[in-house]
Order: sequence, then C-alpha cells, then structure tokens
Amino acid sequence: MGARKISITGLPQIGCLPIQSTVGSITPGPNMFQHECVDEQNTDSQAYNAKLQALFTSLEASLPGAKIAYPDMYSPLIDMIVNPRKYGFEHTLRSCCGTGYIEMAGLCSSLTIPICKDSSKFIFFDAIHPTEAAYQKIANDMI
Repeated sequence: MGARKISITGLPQIGCLPIQSTVGSITPGPNMFQHECVDEQNTDSQAYNAKLQALFTSLEASLPGAKIAYPDMYSPLIDMIVNPRKYGFEHTLRSCCGTGYIEMAGLCSSLTIPICKDSSKFIFFDAIHPTEAAYQKIANDMI
C-alpha cells in the first residue's frame, strides 16, 4: 500500500503479566501458589521476538526503500519488573485495579471496581496493560 517507514513492536514478557502470574499460581507446576513470572512464557515471548526481528531483513529486501523499526518493549518492561525501585515503582506483578490479579479492561472503572489511589507506583494498571507511568518510561526508552 506504499508504506515505507514501518514500526513493528514485539511481545512483552507475557509470563510477567499479572493475569499470567495469577494463572501460574493456580496451575500445577513450578509457580503453583506463588505470584511469580512464568519463565516458559517469557522464553516463548523472546523466541517470537527473535523470529520477528529475523523476518525484517527479508521483508526489507522485498520492499524497496522500506525501513522497518523494531522498538523493543520486552527489555525495558522486564527491567522495570526486576528493578522496580530504579523506576519509582512499588508493585510489579499486581495491578492497580481491583484485587490486582485478574481484573482488566472495562472492569477497571472507579464505578465498578476499586482503583488504587496512585497508579504511578504500579507497573500494571490492570491485569494486562501497563500504567501510564510505565508506558512513559517504555516510550522514552524506545525513542
């Protein structure tokens, strides 16, 4: 369709999303009864990202004049989870919305479920999506 400047973002660390650490804590396995990152899912995210980046070379070659950028979301977000204090965060695998483990999207409204008082202390707003503060740090890293 004529696009020549394309940006394709890879996956974040799926195994560290609050909902995935919750599912991992109730599923028989190494993370049962613990809210921890599910390493196998993070390994899958890394493998997908590596394959996606490898695809760019052939894709650029087949699209004359095209430039494809890969803004890395995985590295800054995992660094926030591993080193939350470095970024001013206090909560890593629990979100700002409701219990912090399963609620997401439309369920996260001050009219339906309690929202934390200061979302800037959380990496995740709901069980899947980062907070505005986390997105700002990711965007700064990407730029």
